[in-house]
Amino acid sequence: MSPESTSQPFLPHMERLRHEFERWLEAAWSQGGRAMDAIGLRGRHYQPAIDLTENLDSVEIAFDLPGIECSQIELTQSGQSLTLSGCLPKDEPVPGSRIRLSERPRGEFSRTVILPPGLDAGSISAVGKNGVIRVRIQKLEAEKPRQISIRTE
Repeated sequence: MSPESTSQPFLPHMERLRHEFERWLEAAWSQGGRAMDAIGLRGRHYQPAIDLTENLDSVEIAFDLPGIECSQIELTQSGQSLTLSGCLPKDEPVPGSRIRLSERPRGEFSRTVILPPGLDAGSISAVGKNGVIRVRIQKLEAEKPRQISIRTE
């Protein structure tokens, strides 16, 4: 065993960690906020819970956003990504009272959903009701299943 290998037994492991860290940073730099969130480089922020359902004609995404007005929400689509963002208002305590426990999210939020292929981006519609934002996107006609008749000869 060489003197160098006994004095620095963790050197290969540290080199691998450095390489992985550089790879993560490169992903964050090239992919933006979504990658930074995935590897924990940005501060944690609220992400609304969602349900994504698909049927023969469309895809629907339901975002839970209790206590926020639709006018405070921004919905954007770019390529295969649909992003819902906004700001959850901070409730001010009644004068003379103090907050003893605070668990409800406040401040900026965003949630990006990668859409399945074969959707008609021009057909996106959104409706808010009772703290749930429902986004519906129609499938392209070519992507919808169709019945094919079989002839007999």
